[in-house]
Amino acid sequence: VFLLLLGAGRSYAQDESLLNRLYEKFADSCVELEYSYNSKISGVSIIGHGTLQIQGNMWHNDGNGLEVWCDGTTLWTVDHASEEVIIDSVSDAPEDDLTNPALMFVHMKDLFNLKQIVKSTDGKADIFILEPIHEMDIDFFNVEILKSDASIRSGSFALSDGNKFNVKVSSMKQIQKKPATSFKPSQTFDSSWIVTDLR
Repeated sequence: VFLLLLGAGRSYAQDESLLNRLYEKFADSCVELEYSYNSKISGVSIIGHGTLQIQGNMWHNDGNGLEVWCDGTTLWTVDHASEEVIIDSVSDAPEDDLTNPALMFVHMKDLFNLKQIVKSTDGKADIFILEPIHEMDIDFFNVEILKSDASIRSGSFALSDGNKFNVKVSSMKQIQKKPATSFKPSQTFDSSWIVTDLR
């Protein structure tokens, strides 16, 4: 029995290393995700897709007609079609902003601890069941990581109010790190734009 338990412990440690490999990718490079998501909020289904680049606490997202930059302190949400931009300070509680479910990947390591590991049905991935480090309105966050290259295949999480979010990652790749200026809008917003500054 002792040997069986010892073997299970080793297996668990090996599986946990897959999650650590994913975290190393986020730490060592700029990571680009192509994703789609669906959610049900108050009974209303919402779908979306986009491309998200993550580098430390900085990120850039382009999808569903909006382009969003975050340099770690300031957030720019740009609607090019209507020429509107909202500028805001980054929230001290990143989980408060769930306008894009894919952003949960940005804060995954900071907000959650590993609770359990489950094998995927096809055996190609492990599903990591994560629980919040501190009390928040998210009950759980599950991340499915491919064994072949430690990339994200999907993620799902549920809010305490019953709303659920599912994210499918069609592509994940590491790209060369970018200068911090890449996570700010390069254009200027002249008088033709509606600019709302909430800082």
